[in-house]
Amino acid sequence: MTEGNIYSQLLIFALPLIISSLFQLTYNLCDYIVLGWFSSTPIDSQAAVGISSPIVNIFISLLSGLCVGAAIHTSTLFGKRSVRRLKRQITSCLIVGGIFTIFLTILFILILKPILLISNVNDSKLYEQVYMYLLIYSSGFIFTFFYNAYASILRSFGDSLASLLFLILSCILNIIFNILFVIVFKMEVAGVALSTVICQFLCAIAIVIYGKVRYKEYLTFKKEEYVVDKELLKVSSSYAIASSLQQIVLFVGKYLISTQINQFNNVIIDAFSSSTKLDDFVFSPAQSIG
Repeated sequence: MTEGNIYSQLLIFALPLIISSLFQLTYNLCDYIVLGWFSSTPIDSQAAVGISSPIVNIFISLLSGLCVGAAIHTSTLFGKRSVRRLKRQITSCLIVGGIFTIFLTILFILILKPILLISNVNDSKLYEQVYMYLLIYSSGFIFTFFYNAYASILRSFGDSLASLLFLILSCILNIIFNILFVIVFKMEVAGVALSTVICQFLCAIAIVIYGKVRYKEYLTFKKEEYVVDKELLKVSSSYAIASSLQQIVLFVGKYLISTQINQFNNVIIDAFSSSTKLDDFVFSPAQSIG
């Protein structure tokens, strides 16, 4: 990206990001659509996923924001072709990020009931569905982190296409598993959550393998290279924390609104959730370009 016409370079880099964001939204919308078509209680099932989404998005955007921010430092070191420092920076972020994600997962499970209390989920049947969905979904946070970490690293190398291709693959698999778990196994809300976790796992494995093969010089590490460099981590963290806070602001706002909507019946909750999912499709491309 340091050569050629700047506008065409930015456009070529941005297009896969825009398409990725739309596929990410489609990925989540598939859960909603499959439940609407095939669940025995479509309104209740969609309402449960609708209540869960703002809560999940806060934690997912926190993890993705950390990865995006840390990748700013990665791109600087990559541009300097400082291979040793680059590899130390990457391993530092992966180790600390992985530990933080495990801590976040445990914390999420521990505070899940208080979160649902604050969220005004008063219907007992709906509460059980939301709780089960979030419990299963949170088990995949670690896979979400590693996918986003490697996707951000690849983008920092100038490769925004690879993460898109893996996301498309994951989206297709998610549709297949959704149909399997909801229609065949009748797992409904728990089924779409399990489908998402499985797809996150497969997508994370695939992008890690791709990174190690395609960018062997930078993403293949010897045992002694798995270190935490405090100096490099400090710089990466300064970007990562600012980025994650920026990412979660929107979803915290949506969550606060949803806590008021959740006091109404399931039809209103479902209607609000459907509207916000469609609204995201309009907002997302502009965010990706930025």
